[in-house]
Amino acid sequence: MENIKIKLKLYGIYLLMYGGVASYSPFLPVYLKEKELSYSRIGIILASIAIVAVFFQPLWGFLTDRYFGKIKTLSILILVSSPTILILSFAKGFYTIIFVVIVFAMFQSPILSICDAFSYEIIEKNKGMEYGKIRLQGSVGYAVVALFMGSIILRFGISVIFYLYFIFSILAIFLIRSFKYDRRTSYSKIDITDMIKILKDKRFILLLFSVLLLNIAISVNASYVSLVIIATGGNVSSLGVVWFVIAISELPSFFLGNKILSKVGILNLYLISFLLFTIRFLLISFSKNYNSVILFEAMQSITFPFYLMAAFAYINKLILPKMRTSIMALFSAFAGLGSFIGNLSGGIILEHISIFYLFRIITVVAFIGFVLTLILKVADKRYNINIKV
Repeated sequence: MENIKIKLKLYGIYLLMYGGVASYSPFLPVYLKEKELSYSRIGIILASIAIVAVFFQPLWGFLTDRYFGKIKTLSILILVSSPTILILSFAKGFYTIIFVVIVFAMFQSPILSICDAFSYEIIEKNKGMEYGKIRLQGSVGYAVVALFMGSIILRFGISVIFYLYFIFSILAIFLIRSFKYDRRTSYSKIDITDMIKILKDKRFILLLFSVLLLNIAISVNASYVSLVIIATGGNVSSLGVVWFVIAISELPSFFLGNKILSKVGILNLYLISFLLFTIRFLLISFSKNYNSVILFEAMQSITFPFYLMAAFAYINKLILPKMRTSIMALFSAFAGLGSFIGNLSGGIILEHISIFYLFRIITVVAFIGFVLTLILKVADKRYNINIKV
């Protein structure tokens, strides 16, 4: 019975946290465009979120492992980020908006990676739990909220996206605080030699750079697919549909996560995800109708879950348990750096070429990441380590 209660609490946290992200993130470029900002300035604002995450995710990860523990850290992050985002509904002018966005990102960006680290520790202690099935609740929350957001925005205005994030976050913190333990004390504290050792591992470095490249492409897709939808005949309601399709399509893969990893192999699955991402972006770049864009975005069902599950499984086989939060935060930071590059360059490039050519560029970037992943697979074999789930 206690196991079921813990599982339901984790389900609720992921439903709420990802639902909160879905309430604002896909529609932030639309909000910024309504503020009459240029594509370049929109790109700078979106990129600022990513670059802040690069520095603050590892910092909060280290502070969590070293001092606070996950429950206290998550409480701090949510209690600061959730009211901060409300200021955006009143913010006017480029400099005011980017200042508020940066403060928000300092506290919001580490939340999901710390939730993942917390979940892995709970899974280790409670048999019968699987990360994929817990994470799929995040996809459910994201999908359901994204589906209705278009209609909600049309009814209440674009600023409603920030108020919904605030509500979801405050509800989530009650569930987080209901946990009676935090396992930080069960491990010895992390020190600098632990970090140096993992950073000398060539496999880990190759993994991080493949993550960097893929997230350049992913961020462009996430931030600017709305422009593809509009360019091919869609509107704000269509955006809600596309993000619903993207999120809900992930459910089967996350549900069957452990079985897929066991059958295919961690690095094989990681490699497949890069190839499928490449194909996905290429198809979108030649789309003529927004319905076809939605169809191609449904490839999220296999691309993103394969990538995320394989990456996390590989990381957890390489590192010591006491390093989990710090390393997952570092992983997220490299993803954030990719997002910074993608958002900034995407906005600048859009001033000169069409959105369709931008998607052809990220197709090439994703393919380079595929090549780098092939090198990782070769490097892993040289270590003579057979990684299994």
